[in-house]
Amino acid sequence: MPDAPCSALNEAALKKNEPTHIGEILKQLAKHTALGTHLEHARIWERWPELAGMPLAAHIRPKSVAEKVLRVEADSAVWMNYCIHEKARVVRNINRMSRKKLITDLFVVLVGDDESMEES
Repeated sequence: MPDAPCSALNEAALKKNEPTHIGEILKQLAKHTALGTHLEHARIWERWPELAGMPLAAHIRPKSVAEKVLRVEADSAVWMNYCIHEKARVVRNINRMSRKKLITDLFVVLVGDDESMEES
């Protein structure tokens, strides 16, 4: 049976009979569990204007991530088309930010007339 992600860290601390700093535990959890991936995905939302560029970010917003595909919503067909044109740049910016291949593709959908781009 494989060891838990932080078992080596915990074993070392137990052998020394010293407590492990919570920051070190969180760092290991972020590095070796799905928690880390979710935290990196959250950085996309936090840094969206920088990653997409201000003009695009004003009309396109990230909605979800599944299987390394970022789903975004556009407020018009014009901005949807522009986003499709710019998606390689946006994906590249996201992967540079995360220093790994966090996102492989961008899937753009048009927000329906009854929906709005307001913050959810």
